[in-house]
Amino acid sequence: MEDKMDVAREQTEVFSMRLSAGKAAAFRRLASTEGRDPAEHLEYLAVEAMIAAGLLPPHEVEVHRLREGLVRRFVDAAVRIYAATPRTDITAEAARQIVAEANWLKDYERYKELREIRTINPTFGRRVKLRLNLLTGKQFAVPQPNILSYASHLLPQDDGGPHVLPAGDDS
Repeated sequence: MEDKMDVAREQTEVFSMRLSAGKAAAFRRLASTEGRDPAEHLEYLAVEAMIAAGLLPPHEVEVHRLREGLVRRFVDAAVRIYAATPRTDITAEAARQIVAEANWLKDYERYKELREIRTINPTFGRRVKLRLNLLTGKQFAVPQPNILSYASHLLPQDDGGPHVLPAGDDS
């Protein structure tokens, strides 16, 4: 099983970039407005530039466009839901509502067909939390259960304070 996992992993390369403190702070703000962390936003901008320059094959362009469209629509749905009623299960509720949209679900299935690695789902939750400013390190700004471990209606009485996830829990 582990051999299959190693084969499926994309080979990546890391680049560093120098920015003045002021430009770095501005870039962090720019990334934040897009609901991305700075590294993720830098990658997005680089891929967009490569597409504009005609440097990527059509398959990679399609995968990128599908991924960005899926994530953006998911995050937009979460923002709409949260604006109406702030809630601790925002990612789960956004998922419940977005899969009811036939076009989103069709694009999601197409994305899964095109990709060897299907790791988009954690991106949905992370980007929702970043966009709504609900994530600060490993502590949430609002009470937040781990939706992968249990449903909120099964929780013991909540004290209303912030919930800190155990180390190593990236959900």
